[in-house]
Amino acid sequence: MLNLAAVTPVAAEKTTKTLTEQLSAPRIAAVIAVIALIYGIASMHRYGVTSDAPALYYAGDRTLYWMGRPTEHGALDFRGNDPPAFTSTFDRHQAAYDDSIWFPVFPGLVCAITSAVFHDSLGLLNVIDGHHLGLLLLHCVGLFFFCVYTSRLFGRVGGVAATLVLALFPSSIGHSFNNPKDWPCAIFYGLAMLAACTGIVEQRARHLIAAAVFVGLSISAKFNGYLVFANLVLWVPIAWWLLYRKKVEISAAMASAFIAMPYIAFALFIVLWPWIWHAGIARGWDNFAEHIRFMISRGVGDRPTWTSYPFRVLFLMSPPVVLLLAMFGAASGWRGDERQRVIWILLLIWLLFPLVRIAAPHSNFYDANRHFLEYVPALCALAGFGVARAYDLLRHSKRGLSPFILSPLVGVAVVGLVYADALYRPFEAAYFNAFAGGLHGAQRDRPLSMEEPHVGWANGTEGDFWWSSVRDAVTFLREHRVTNSVGLCQTGKLLWADSWPEDAPMPNFVDARDPGFNETSWVYIMPRQTSCPWPMVQRLESERPIVHRVERDGGLIFEILGARDGLPHQPRPTTLENARRFAR
Repeated sequence: MLNLAAVTPVAAEKTTKTLTEQLSAPRIAAVIAVIALIYGIASMHRYGVTSDAPALYYAGDRTLYWMGRPTEHGALDFRGNDPPAFTSTFDRHQAAYDDSIWFPVFPGLVCAITSAVFHDSLGLLNVIDGHHLGLLLLHCVGLFFFCVYTSRLFGRVGGVAATLVLALFPSSIGHSFNNPKDWPCAIFYGLAMLAACTGIVEQRARHLIAAAVFVGLSISAKFNGYLVFANLVLWVPIAWWLLYRKKVEISAAMASAFIAMPYIAFALFIVLWPWIWHAGIARGWDNFAEHIRFMISRGVGDRPTWTSYPFRVLFLMSPPVVLLLAMFGAASGWRGDERQRVIWILLLIWLLFPLVRIAAPHSNFYDANRHFLEYVPALCALAGFGVARAYDLLRHSKRGLSPFILSPLVGVAVVGLVYADALYRPFEAAYFNAFAGGLHGAQRDRPLSMEEPHVGWANGTEGDFWWSSVRDAVTFLREHRVTNSVGLCQTGKLLWADSWPEDAPMPNFVDARDPGFNETSWVYIMPRQTSCPWPMVQRLESERPIVHRVERDGGLIFEILGARDGLPHQPRPTTLENARRFAR
């Protein structure tokens, strides 16, 4: 059986150089992952609970409870009442749907374990940070393997560049702290793509097995992970044609590993979601079928036409330097050898598939880029591939250009990414680049608005669309010893109960549409078209004084207003501008 590296002397030489370059990649990967973890631990007290997270944290807490008492009747029956001895800070009904039944529990279970250790046993973290630590650990594990695999495929320079871009990408940071479904799914989805690519390119069956494990972890966070196989169906025939046809014999180990991938992934998914199987085969099938029905129903909408929405998100919510590097990678990859072209094609499929899926008629989505975050690791990998291509071109240039020319350019790119993160911290998920005019321009122009018949939740997501700012608002209100009523220009009173410290008296929360809202002493405003549109923000600011306001890049994250005092107040200029544009 031939080895791919032996196809041509040039390919063999390039493979040898690649292996030499990536010798220390695991150590570099470990350093990046550890730095990210240290930063995360130091920063996680700033990141709040998102509106969908409580139900998933509850499911993790209850699954961990069941693991300690597997024979207790009803310990894991989510359709029944809580066991008498079970307690969780988080409310299972925080989301409008029963997410504890419909979403896999793996990330929530990891969060429950870290909270049990660092909050319950050691008392080192509060209950929110105890759960968020689990998500940070999953994120950092993802960064480690991302660096290892991209370094193996692109060379050490490209792999490290790709990993730094991913580690510093605003959406990556913003979702890694408090998104227990979309981001774990996206990062393990990406690792599955990279591992499968490595296995095919290097003829190593063990990497195909690793890819299957990563798919299992991805679908154990969210349904989107199954789409890895759709990507591979598109890519593998191309890889076979370029690398194997009339050149390389496919080994039995490779064929067996490839065929086994979906079975390994699904088996891991079943093992990691005890609610599916704990009550027996018949009930387990019903539980699994309900999960599939819900996922399909949430992913299908009424819109009969194509939309540019995901491409607007890609263009406006990505740092320009990442777009530039990725564009260079996309434009130059076809000029490499067969190995590089195969990798390049995989990166393009990986990037475009989630975008085209969302753009297609009858797709359903909302919350900015949250439902197709799989494109983020792909974009970062393509940017790293672009750096690797630039490095190779400079290294082999006849003009003798030194590859060290890249060093200051990469440094500028890293500084730019760090600046973007610092500008939005801890609301990196609300990042919009200069092409959108920052968050201010995005809130003014509403580039993510969708026309009917699309679901209205897609609109007004330019900002803190997932209510993670509630924790900052809680901190402010506690510092001001608020114990009376607080009005909420949004929905989700339970989220405030989940975010309020257990050892502090909690005020009465009143939604804007409930009786008694006008009499509240404080009002929390987080603008979003479906719950607190800009005309309502303008009206409230004209009736009450602004006592606390948090902005990022000229756009409003949240603000707190005082009690109505009968005096006229001047709304903020940006509020007036946005309200006028909204009215049109």
